[in-house]
Amino acid sequence: MKESADWTVLDTPEVIEVANKVASKLASQFSHIAEQGDALQECFILLALNADRVRGYLENDELGFLYTWLYHLTRDKAFATDDDRASRHVDLDEVSLA
Repeated sequence: MKESADWTVLDTPEVIEVANKVASKLASQFSHIAEQGDALQECFILLALNADRVRGYLENDELGFLYTWLYHLTRDKAFATDDDRASRHVDLDEVSLA
């Protein structure tokens, strides 16, 4: 089954504000692999792919939960994998063969 995006969820100023805050935190945390614009784009994509959930948070006035959910989802889907890969990089010049 193909995921469909509902971009209208980005028409809500509160959603944009949360996305900007999450992107800023991720860009700061993962500055060695991403810029804020990259993080914001990832947030927008995940918000659009999960529009029903986002609307649920908005309907229940749960912006804090929206922030936490979006932060963890974006970090895990977009940045943790890249960061893990980067941290596992080994320079062969630094490896000693005993």
